[in-house]
Amino acid sequence: MRNFRPDKNNVLLYLVLTLSILNFCLQFSGVNTLSKANSIIGLAGVMLFFMNKSYFRYFIWFWIAAQAIIIEKTITDQAGTFLQTDSIFDLSQVFKLKFGFFLKGDKHSIEVNFNIVVLLYFFLFRNLKTSSYLGKKIGLLFTGHDLDLQFAPGTYAMLQNRVNLDGDDNWILGGLSTKIHFHQNEYDRILVHAEDGLLTHTFRLVSTSANLKSGINASRQFEQVNWIMIDLKEM
Repeated sequence: MRNFRPDKNNVLLYLVLTLSILNFCLQFSGVNTLSKANSIIGLAGVMLFFMNKSYFRYFIWFWIAAQAIIIEKTITDQAGTFLQTDSIFDLSQVFKLKFGFFLKGDKHSIEVNFNIVVLLYFFLFRNLKTSSYLGKKIGLLFTGHDLDLQFAPGTYAMLQNRVNLDGDDNWILGGLSTKIHFHQNEYDRILVHAEDGLLTHTFRLVSTSANLKSGINASRQFEQVNWIMIDLKEM
């Protein structure tokens, strides 16, 4: 199981869990089977996150994307008086903010709407994907041929927590399995940057004597290197 630490970057998990349970209860005796199915998909995604399964993101992505389009049918009488609204396609989970257009007939109209709430969900999803790497091990490839570089074959990094550099909190601190020596300095940690929820090959070295603050850190304190790459076979 994942060693979970609640923070602002995991807020989407709370939303998916709470809204899916609430929506399933509200829809339990209703006929909107698709909406209930989407609730189950969301709950499965949360469970897979805690089980440290990387494919949790596909379930969460589907939970969000399925809520994007809402189609409803409004029925009126000949005088145009509202009678009822029937859902044709609506997988939203409790909350929705609709924006779209409608096609009007004699006794009914069809509304096709975009659910603006999904934009917020996708923004939060990016942060959640970055946090999902915490607790994972990544293999490292050292491609440099600098004579001042010393490292042990098979060195890997255990990703520990997110770090803010120059206002960017998409950096993840990793503890090295063995220390490396570069230009007569000793390093026991690295920082790897994530972009759009995916790890990149942008690294900075953290020396054994360096202290990382819980707030904003200055990137100039940590040397950037271009000779480290992620060994995808080890992930």
